[in-house]
Amino acid sequence: GNVVIGKLCNEPTNSILLNCEKLEKSNHQTIAKLFNDSMSLLWPNGVKHENVILFVSDAAPYMVKAGKALNIFYPKLIHFTCLAHGFHRMAETIRAEYPIIDSLIANVKKKILKAPSRTKMFKKLYPDLSLPPEPIITRWGT
Repeated sequence: GNVVIGKLCNEPTNSILLNCEKLEKSNHQTIAKLFNDSMSLLWPNGVKHENVILFVSDAAPYMVKAGKALNIFYPKLIHFTCLAHGFHRMAETIRAEYPIIDSLIANVKKKILKAPSRTKMFKKLYPDLSLPPEPIITRWGT
């Protein structure tokens, strides 16, 4: 797990990788522990709980649970989940609920992906490259 910190202010600032640890498991307990341990690195003489304001993560259920657990110790903490992950989870739910529409979209994508005009243009622009691979459905939030 990685803990990246930054300062919230009106001007752009640099982010800093504060901690990077290999986690044996990814669950709300290991994430909360990593976060707390990282705050101790930042403030070795005592964590300034009131100065921790934002926790940004993906929308995986264990991250949401970790965010709720951390709120107990960090009273000003706001947990913000990545919007792209949220949209992805919503799209996956819709795909599962409507398999006929999912199949239709997959077939349209397949036709566009292998369209002769598209492949011809790609080969013309990039003769030394092979065609790009097909998109892969990611496993966000699993």
